Amino acid sequence: MPNKFSFVSRTPLPIVDDHRRVYAVCAGVPKNNAGWDSLQMRAATLLEASRHALVFNEKNRKSRRGKFSAINVGISHGGGQTHPMVLSQEPKNAPILKELMADKAFHRISGFSAGAFASWAPRLYRYQNGCVTKLIENDQQLRRDNTHPYPDDEELRRNWPKTPWASAALNFGPQTVCFRHADYNNLAFGWCAITALGSYDYKKGGHLVLWDLKLVIEFPPGSMILIPSSAIRHSNTRIQAGEQRYSFTQYSAGGLFRWLENSFKTVEDHRSTLGPEQTACLLDDLSNQLEFGLSLFSTVEELEKARNISITVPPPKQSP
Repeated sequence: MPNKFSFVSRTPLPIVDDHRRVYAVCAGVPKNNAGWDSLQMRAATLLEASRHALVFNEKNRKSRRGKFSAINVGISHGGGQTHPMVLSQEPKNAPILKELMADKAFHRISGFSAGAFASWAPRLYRYQNGCVTKLIENDQQLRRDNTHPYPDDEELRRNWPKTPWASAALNFGPQTVCFRHADYNNLAFGWCAITALGSYDYKKGGHLVLWDLKLVIEFPPGSMILIPSSAIRHSNTRIQAGEQRYSFTQYSAGGLFRWLENSFKTVEDHRSTLGPEQTACLLDDLSNQLEFGLSLFSTVEELEKARNISITVPPPKQSP
């Protein structure tokens, strides 16, 4: 039987392992949240209005994640790309998406997500944020030196000034309900931020299901949850007829980190420059990726000491 729990959206709840490492967080909403519901409804209304103006191809209308319209924006690397690039958009869509992303609602939601990430997993935050910073700095340096191999590419940039994530998915609904899936192209141990938007009865639907943990979590509109979306299979429960649910997800592709670690080269190009000893060292480093990823998570005790607070941890699941 799955373990179901709700969280008061003003009170964050961490999800911890047997070593009390925090590997996911129901971050909720900002503490001083006056007007937050109006803000999230503004974001939902903007997504709904944009949905009617945008052009969606078949892939954007239905994917393995669900039967809802979605568009990804930001920096990506993978799926046959030879180097990190800003995701291209349909000419008609580009100005609509630019205006949508410039709205204060998405700036504030992104800012809250970044702050929660930095608070609950400071080492992981620095690692993910640092990757985006270095990618952009390298792109800018190559352009200044006139040595950029793809000078006609759009300049790499953050979607929002404070975001530590390279990309975002704008899920236009109108009933954004995800199938069970894992985002295996994302950084394996990285956190993504999922913000639920819209108007629906969160007691009856729209729950976040974390299949590998046997958790079903109530997910109120406007609240935000941080999870390692590549490592944990997740989905949503259906909402009621006539309700509307949208979402806004921020994430980073694993390929970006590999590109950076391989001295701004593809895996194949980087390995072609290595001798036998260097290759052996590289493979040894790769075998330690799990331990490295876990080392970036913070324990409850670390966070309590650093922030001088007491953290409430949900009780462990009961054995059936």
